Amino acid sequence: MCGSAPHLLTRYKLLIFPNALQLQPDVERAIRAKLASAGRTLLFVWAPAVLDGATGAADPDGPARLTGLDLVRGGPVPLRTDWSAGPASGTYGQPYAVEPSFTLGAAGHANGGGDAPRADGVCGAGNVSVLGRLREGRLPSLVQLDGSRCRLLFSSSPGLSADLYQQLAADAGVHLYTNATDVTLEAAGNALLLHCGRGGEPCRDVRVRLPALASTVTLDDFGDDVPPGRLLCTSCDEFVVPMVAAASPVLVWVRI
Repeated sequence: MCGSAPHLLTRYKLLIFPNALQLQPDVERAIRAKLASAGRTLLFVWAPAVLDGATGAADPDGPARLTGLDLVRGGPVPLRTDWSAGPASGTYGQPYAVEPSFTLGAAGHANGGGDAPRADGVCGAGNVSVLGRLREGRLPSLVQLDGSRCRLLFSSSPGLSADLYQQLAADAGVHLYTNATDVTLEAAGNALLLHCGRGGEPCRDVRVRLPALASTVTLDDFGDDVPPGRLLCTSCDEFVVPMVAAASPVLVWVRI
């Protein structure tokens, strides 16, 4: 995971662990040694390290040990979370009961945050704030730890929404090419590839922001609607793609 090209990891400001139920000992050591560093945010979802990394046996203390948060295991409960972070808010998660469930302990529930009770988590000890609570029971289910080594986020509920991911990424200092939650954008070298996720409907007037000023930006939609090589802008760091068809991606060439 981290051994082949560790220098490439420096570009990543937000790392997401959506299914870290069992972390092999060498993987957890790599996370602690190479990923938990200043300026980086680690997001763990649902029940990280709930299975022993070596044996696979249930480890109810695993999520608390890994994250450094006072996470307490509960019974089956609908993992539907109401959240608020910065100017944005919303709801995500599953409306049906899920087991196990992990939420912040009684002290954090009462105070809305506080100090992390243990320093052995991947990001170290630090201040804890509650960003979201389960709709049923109002227990803290989206929690942020500003640790001594890095920032850690824990979500009891899987299925984080696109707008929440965008807000967490922005808070982590990630450059957001677009705020369109129904558009997937892939960036590689001087190429941007846009996909529309509206089913049969196209995505129109998609605004894209570049991390640096481009000398020219040209468009090729792989189809007949827009002439290949159409010039979108010059000396710009922001532009609008008129349409991204539902059936075919749009390729944007950026020359710095």
